[in-house]
Amino acid sequence: MGRSGIRRSRGRAGEEPERRATPVLYLSLTAAVSALLAAAAAGLWLLLAPHLAAWHPSAAAASWCALAALAAAWGAYIAVEGLSAGLGKDLLGRAPGVRRALLGACYPLCRAAGRLLGRSAEAVGASFIAYSNALAVRGAARPGGGGLLVLLPRCLQREGCAQAVSMDVRNCRRCGGCDLSNLVPLMERYGFQMAVATGGRLARALVRDLKPSGVIAVACERELLEGIAGIGGIPVLCIANRRPEGPCRNTRVDLEEFESAVRRLAER
Repeated sequence: MGRSGIRRSRGRAGEEPERRATPVLYLSLTAAVSALLAAAAAGLWLLLAPHLAAWHPSAAAASWCALAALAAAWGAYIAVEGLSAGLGKDLLGRAPGVRRALLGACYPLCRAAGRLLGRSAEAVGASFIAYSNALAVRGAARPGGGGLLVLLPRCLQREGCAQAVSMDVRNCRRCGGCDLSNLVPLMERYGFQMAVATGGRLARALVRDLKPSGVIAVACERELLEGIAGIGGIPVLCIANRRPEGPCRNTRVDLEEFESAVRRLAER
């Protein structure tokens, strides 16, 4: 396989042909869900309007104006995010963590809407990850002073390998049996920190203790989505691992994509 964005796996027998995820799907679902919620809110207002008017003559009109203003502001925000994705340029340029959290809060509803439209949860998640990656590169600040931190999954190490790399990746013998042997030289070349995180709690603890200026996380889409939600305030680039033998076993990482991610954050 060549260079790619987020990849999707197919079952335990192998992977689907390469497909690059973009933020378009997630932003489109967010717009659709927002429109449905606005319609539901308008319907609820129609039911409550007579009671509001009876309580105070201006209550119904004031509540409608507030609801309309909120819907218009949110709609304009989604439109600007969509235009940013289409142009490949961040038109807002501020508060990437807040924006990621705002649209991330819509993920459960977007996933349900995607399912109704025949799109898998994995495809919706990959699109949100693409959106988060775009924010990490274009608009994220660098409050930390600990340099770049790379978090790897335990399943990247070859199954049955006796070397203990969870505490120190430099224990890798570089035998070539897994991609870890290719990542350690990159760590030495670019000077970033790299650790094997055996779970989300350890990953968050590493970020808290090391205070990195940026994070590159390699994992499956589900764990990446959980990680995005748990790490805020610093740029996080996510790379979905490849799973030729199925989940959590002898996974791989696209080395070109990985090195490109390192360079993108290092140039910030």
